[in-house]
Amino acid sequence: LVDLAARGTWSLSVPPGADDVLTGVEVVRPGELSGVYVRPIYLGRTLAEAARWRGLLDGFTGWLDETALPVVNRPHHNQLNSYKPAHYAWLSANGLLVPPSLLSCDPARLEDFVSRGRTVVKPVCGTRATTREVARADLDRLSRHDGPMLVQRLVPGDDVRAHVVGDEIVACRFTSSMIDYRSDRRS
Repeated sequence: LVDLAARGTWSLSVPPGADDVLTGVEVVRPGELSGVYVRPIYLGRTLAEAARWRGLLDGFTGWLDETALPVVNRPHHNQLNSYKPAHYAWLSANGLLVPPSLLSCDPARLEDFVSRGRTVVKPVCGTRATTREVARADLDRLSRHDGPMLVQRLVPGDDVRAHVVGDEIVACRFTSSMIDYRSDRRS
């Protein structure tokens, strides 16, 4: 995808057609796939690549919205995980418990929140990042960034992830001593 966004070509039609093609390091005819897993991320390294990436993503999103292929994380279908505050609001509105959270640039509000109990810092968007515990001493270094910081009360215990695949719910339980089980590299 990085090569495709930087130097590749694509031709996608809506509704999807037999001649649709993505040409980068590989030639992919999306209509010949048995399914598509989508996790859109930003892949542009320069302004020109960013513009091409947005064009590719817009076109491919339109294609994915219309294809009859099975699509995991179909765009525009409750894919709120790319913006945590919206995701938390949706979860709460649908009866799920969400730990107390704060999205702020205000050092005093962040310090107050963190001082009231064990806290983790999380990415605001769907960018892959390791969730880690944050203490008051960490705030000076972290709050120098240009954007707001998302902090959330730590929920101790196992991590359970549930995924909807067609009409089935598949749940996975992760046991780890790490704050973010994805960073646990024990064999």
